[in-house]
Amino acid sequence: MSLIVKICGLATRETLDVALDAAADMVGFVFFPSSPRHLTFEAARDLGQAVKRRALKVALTVDADDATLQAIVEALQPDLLQLHGRESLARLRDIKWLFSHAGGTIPMLAGRIDAFYQRAATAGGFAPNGVMAELRRLHYDTANATSAPSMAALTKLVPATQITFGSDYPYFPLSQIETLRNMDFRSEDLRAIECGNAARLIPRLNS
Repeated sequence: MSLIVKICGLATRETLDVALDAAADMVGFVFFPSSPRHLTFEAARDLGQAVKRRALKVALTVDADDATLQAIVEALQPDLLQLHGRESLARLRDIKWLFSHAGGTIPMLAGRIDAFYQRAATAGGFAPNGVMAELRRLHYDTANATSAPSMAALTKLVPATQITFGSDYPYFPLSQIETLRNMDFRSEDLRAIECGNAARLIPRLNS
């Protein structure tokens, strides 16, 4: 299994060159004014052009409106958007959402979330197909979430086709993959989690 490495918060040509020379698979750029690594659109355009398809470009935003997202796309021409904040599942419908850390509390609280939104007048705007259907459309990574209880909850919510391996390395060890391998996954499901699902979500990883 080959790891997929993303280096985020790149704000200068020097740091970008270091990431590219180290063969990072993805390079991330921050568009959030409160961050010390926030980029202007002009700076993003220059850095984006310097990547020259040596890595996938990721744009990180926080509660960006449509006009801001459009400006980011035009300036950076990212391969991926990393959206933080109060995003709705009904917004940007074609995005393939990937939630980190096995979705956090989502698998454990899915029933409560569903019950709450069934009573909300705005449920249709938030989750057009119902909350449980929307949660099952999502993809989830396993970063620092490979404990038996976490994985049991996640695999009750979604099939293996919606799960990708993640590690949070270097903050947490790469041995998490061995934890997954010792679970009762079918061999084809384990291969999908290790690399197949990520390659399906991001076809350029196959090149």
